[in-house]
Amino acid sequence: MSAEKSVSGELIRKLRNLKGLQQKAVASNMGKKQQYISKLERLEYIKLNTVALLLTALNSNMAELEKIRTL
Repeated sequence: MSAEKSVSGELIRKLRNLKGLQQKAVASNMGKKQQYISKLERLEYIKLNTVALLLTALNSNMAELEKIRTL
């Protein structure tokens, strides 16, 4: 996975925090448990299909995620 195309759990955590959401809220939006989000946020790389689901749960998109990457 190239660095530009990969998404880390830390990046997802930053996006979640910027949106003021707790793990439990994101998990609920995905039909998952809070522990699932916690686990994802600790991963070095998250599969892109999972990233798409996370972005939907965060009411976000890849463009917004890319902006956070540069912060």
